[in-house]
Amino acid sequence: MTAMKLLWIALFCVMSSAQAVVYRWHDEHGRVVYSDEFHPNAEIIDMPSLSTYVPPSATQQPVITLNEEPLVEGEAAALLVPDYQIKIISPENDGSIWGNDGNVSVSVDINPELDSEREDKLIILVDNQQQGSAIGQTNFTLSNLDRGTHSVVVSVVDNSGKVLKLSPSVTFHLHRRSAAAKQ
Repeated sequence: MTAMKLLWIALFCVMSSAQAVVYRWHDEHGRVVYSDEFHPNAEIIDMPSLSTYVPPSATQQPVITLNEEPLVEGEAAALLVPDYQIKIISPENDGSIWGNDGNVSVSVDINPELDSEREDKLIILVDNQQQGSAIGQTNFTLSNLDRGTHSVVVSVVDNSGKVLKLSPSVTFHLHRRSAAAKQ
């Protein structure tokens, strides 16, 4: 009895680890039939493996440090840095976006407004990579992003490129139609 149980367990292990086989044959009416069950006169169909996608990690924060160098007394009054409050409004955190062209609109709320006399600007980081040069607008479009999960961070920089403030990271999921999908 113990030998029979071991035989059944071994048979079950072998059967469950086997890859599914697909058979194709023509029925009595000439129609093509596909099945995972064997049929006389059936041919085995070689199925390609499924494609998979592993998105980049969206949990990593960009490695940027704030400028915390002390100012000399005379410079302090002339270079008074605004206390910026910055937040990404769109896309929303953990939101899904459908865009077959890969374009994503981003809106940033910043208070107070960027100081044009100091030439403060915004730098956009997508997946820890800077996108273009510093800009003075709070609405912009990210172009031709790949499908998958992305993170966006916006930083305020002064005219020398020193980071004054970082926004919290926003993660979004971009869905694009597969190029392999039939039209």
